[in-house]
Amino acid sequence: MSQMTYQARLRELAVHHSDIHDRERRKLSKDIHSGVGHELGLARIKLSSILRGKDHNPDKHLMEKLLEIESHLKDAISQSRSLGYTTYPQVLDDAGLVPALRWLMEQYEDEQHVRIRLQVDPECEHINFASPLRTRLFSAVRECVFNAWKFAEAEEIRIKILKAQHDNLELRIEDDGVGFDAEGLNNPEQKKGGFGLFSIREMLVYQGGDFHCESTPGNGTRICLTLPKSHAENL
Repeated sequence: MSQMTYQARLRELAVHHSDIHDRERRKLSKDIHSGVGHELGLARIKLSSILRGKDHNPDKHLMEKLLEIESHLKDAISQSRSLGYTTYPQVLDDAGLVPALRWLMEQYEDEQHVRIRLQVDPECEHINFASPLRTRLFSAVRECVFNAWKFAEAEEIRIKILKAQHDNLELRIEDDGVGFDAEGLNNPEQKKGGFGLFSIREMLVYQGGDFHCESTPGNGTRICLTLPKSHAENL
């Protein structure tokens, strides 16, 4: 097998792996919403009808216990919804990439208390991509944001969507974290997680795009994901 053929096969496997991972996340999210969430919702409705029914008058101690159970059910429903959206945000399919990135930004600001700024070129505001590329790009950006928060200890992360040279489209993720040795990206053994930066780079090249990472220890990180305009919809 030639070196060129080997690299093409490696890219194909990287994309295939990420697609399987994303399909599993989407299925798990739907199972949580339509399965666990649905059953919890029914249980709460039935309990509420007992608690507030005209023909039911439990003693004070039993009423307190039932109200506690109702409270636990409400918390479980809220947590199942949050888990479902964290696993795979339905907004990605319903509204597209930019709204999904806004949701991601809000999640990190609310739960991890890290500042995330999303800047979208007006011409790219309604940009979208066909599935599964849309899911691949969201997973790529989410991985970059996670790395910036978890490993780079960034205080601020900036996500930018803009038109680049030659009418290409660019997704840029920048942070003010501790940085790292970007030369390590040439070694696939150094990737973090199932959709590491090495896999992101291989996916972009597979799609006919480009991946560029600038980072040195102590100087933050800038990652640019570039795609040909032909991949975009509504632009």
